[in-house]
Amino acid sequence: MKQISIILFLTVCTTLISQTNYSLEGIIRDKNENPIEFAHVFLKKENKVVITDKNGAFEICNINDSLQTIYIKHIEYETKEQIINLSLNNFINVNLLESINEIGE
Repeated sequence: MKQISIILFLTVCTTLISQTNYSLEGIIRDKNENPIEFAHVFLKKENKVVITDKNGAFEICNINDSLQTIYIKHIEYETKEQIINLSLNNFINVNLLESINEIGE
């Protein structure tokens, strides 16, 4: 009976550990530290996209894998790609550079 209890306990613990969900929060700003509204924050592996609010803030919940590649896009700024490990850090501050778009004559 004691062996069955130990096996059951270990099975439950293993199941709980394997179902860890992560979250990611952050703020997207320009080079002058002004928040960027409507930036798209995309987790490729999870196929999840959120849009930043007026404060440049975002949150993505229920992320299955701790190692992620994040893409941040906005029409007026250069796209940024960053690899993050959510088991070490689940909050990021990102500064985007303005894109230089010239119109040809």
